[in-house]
Amino acid sequence: MRGSIGEVFLKNLAWTVSVLLLLATTSFSAGAAPSNGRKLYKWADEQGETHFGDHIPPEYASQEQHVINSQGVETERIEAQRTPEQLAAEEKKRFEAEQKASRDKNLLNTYVSVADV
Repeated sequence: MRGSIGEVFLKNLAWTVSVLLLLATTSFSAGAAPSNGRKLYKWADEQGETHFGDHIPPEYASQEQHVINSQGVETERIEAQRTPEQLAAEEKKRFEAEQKASRDKNLLNTYVSVADV
């Protein structure tokens, strides 16, 4: 009887060690993706075709770009360079929002209720 308990114990121990080794190796290999600090970029050309590379060609440098990690997951998005017209429109929108906020603040400081306005 003692021999069979010892055999069962050794089989369970061997099975447990095997499972632990399997888990350890899969965990290690999943985290073993190279992270040498290099970036992979994704961009689209004029025809809409998507390209990947470790650098962006100069003719596409002003377009929207995406930085991809070693698993293919987007980690960063670099917006396209804005035209002077776009920058002026954004500045105008920001200025108008500041003016509206200032007017609202003045109204709230001047009048106690809506009926007073």
